[in-house]
Amino acid sequence: MQHEHLIAATFAGADAAAQAEAAAQGLAHLVPNMLAHNVALMVRDAAGKLMIHETAEARDSSQTSTVGAVSGWLLGFANTLVGGPLGMAEGGPLGMAAGQEMAAERDVGFSDAFLQDLGETLRRGEAALLAVAPADEAQAAVALLQQHGATANAQVVTEELRARLGV
Repeated sequence: MQHEHLIAATFAGADAAAQAEAAAQGLAHLVPNMLAHNVALMVRDAAGKLMIHETAEARDSSQTSTVGAVSGWLLGFANTLVGGPLGMAEGGPLGMAAGQEMAAERDVGFSDAFLQDLGETLRRGEAALLAVAPADEAQAAVALLQQHGATANAQVVTEELRARLGV
């Protein structure tokens, strides 16, 4: 069994958010499978607002909305065939809205509570990036993040850490 490492990086300075985004894109090229798992970006802007973005949640939300729209369209189509009040045009948007609501209630990827707690430690203008990478690619990932101006490290993902992360 191949071990995984948690990659953690922090960015400071006026362009911390841009550095973190560029680093995440660099990781996607270095370790193509990384985005398939999950990458989380946390940014505390100059006003103090915390923003969190996870690739796993964004992907899940998109897929759930699409499934909801298709299901809604099919429901509308079936309803039209039997003379019901809901048509195809109404079914798609209703299904998409239901799918988005379902996706908002699900927590995929890193635990939202864990990310929120971690994000609270960021100061104004700071950003952080978390990712899980295969052990053999972890050091290259850390080096890439450091090239993007991050303070970065990697640690083995133990079962205890996996439980805290929610992955």
